[in-house]
Amino acid sequence: MNLAPSTELNNEILILSSPERILDAAYCVEQWPRLLGHYRWVKILSEGPAGRTVQMAARRGRIPLKWTALQWRDEAAREVHFRHLRGPTRGMDVVWKLEPLAGPMGETRVTIRHDLRYPIPFLGPLIARYIVGGLFIHPVATRTLRCFKQILEERG
Repeated sequence: MNLAPSTELNNEILILSSPERILDAAYCVEQWPRLLGHYRWVKILSEGPAGRTVQMAARRGRIPLKWTALQWRDEAAREVHFRHLRGPTRGMDVVWKLEPLAGPMGETRVTIRHDLRYPIPFLGPLIARYIVGGLFIHPVATRTLRCFKQILEERG
């Protein structure tokens, strides 16, 4: 049981595409380096009934980042989940939530929620929010969403 205080960080964007197309794009992380310039590589380490273990590497500007996560998807809830297993974000839970919006445009609200915990008294939430979250997680997730928006809307 992790008793460290939780720091929740959210990124959100509207994409003119169906939730199903976005869900597939978000789940197929092995394609991200080909589609997203800030992703260096992604390796599928294993697959099983609980999901698949993926190792991912991206860049925040010139700074290389790398982590390992368990990934799974929930089709009914329109969600893709990641639980970070290794790296500086170990223990972080990430959920991509897709919400189709009513209206003629066919937009989908995409929210990435990061739930990060650092078990360091007093400083843990500050490190999570302002250093790891503010300097690394938020910028990388923002760029990822913007790239997906451009790609999916261009392809119609």
